[in-house]
Amino acid sequence: MSFTATRRDMFPEMVTDAAKLLPDWKTFPNLAGDPEALFADEVGRDVDVRMEPGGNVTVTNWLPDGTQHHEPLADVSPEGLVAAITRVAKAYDDVDPARAFLNQALEVIAEPRTVEWRHRSAQVEWSIGNGWASLSIGRAANGQHVRALVHLNFRNLSVENATPIVVAATADQPAGEAEGAGRAAQPLVKAAPALWLSNVLKDEETGGVERAELTVDDVRVTVTTGRYGRPATVDVGVTTWVGLDRIIAILAAVPRA
Repeated sequence: MSFTATRRDMFPEMVTDAAKLLPDWKTFPNLAGDPEALFADEVGRDVDVRMEPGGNVTVTNWLPDGTQHHEPLADVSPEGLVAAITRVAKAYDDVDPARAFLNQALEVIAEPRTVEWRHRSAQVEWSIGNGWASLSIGRAANGQHVRALVHLNFRNLSVENATPIVVAATADQPAGEAEGAGRAAQPLVKAAPALWLSNVLKDEETGGVERAELTVDDVRVTVTTGRYGRPATVDVGVTTWVGLDRIIAILAAVPRA
């Protein structure tokens, strides 16, 4: 049996054994039966491994901007393949804007928190009093320019905990108009005068404000009036368009336990 045929026969076993050593990656063999396989993970990293006609194995990875990088696999073994995939994955991380923003955000988000990559996006969740926060970081591409795409949401916050968050989110904005937002929203409206009242839901029985929705640019604030002795709660949503520096400032303003 020729050298090339021997390597070709060994290729599926090498890929299978390498996959066992990379539990966070999924492996997709070539459907046509060619000596080729794709390794992919939840981060969004894709690595193609294929045997050339002469028996040499090439590892190809795609960087966040779509650029391809090829390198020959010097050590044609499961361990050699794992080392190569690990190496090119780090090369991806080094130029990934989503990873860079995640690292920056984790410097200011308090513990305890959970961090998980799902469907090519980083998900960070943590609690704030009786409420919670979630940060989603993905990627948006315009040609070869790639940037982090961020969504930050806070749910069920107390007015006290929400106030510094809303102040940071609306800083340097001109004054808005929030007359009629209701009593529960007044501390927020006073602390963050840039807010605009966009919608009000009133209680049919009392005529009082049950929920007030306030906005400014890409910041959305919903204040729900407490009932039956429960305190008012606040939801806040912020998107990338406020600026990544502003999102970091918002995270830094989050009250800590």
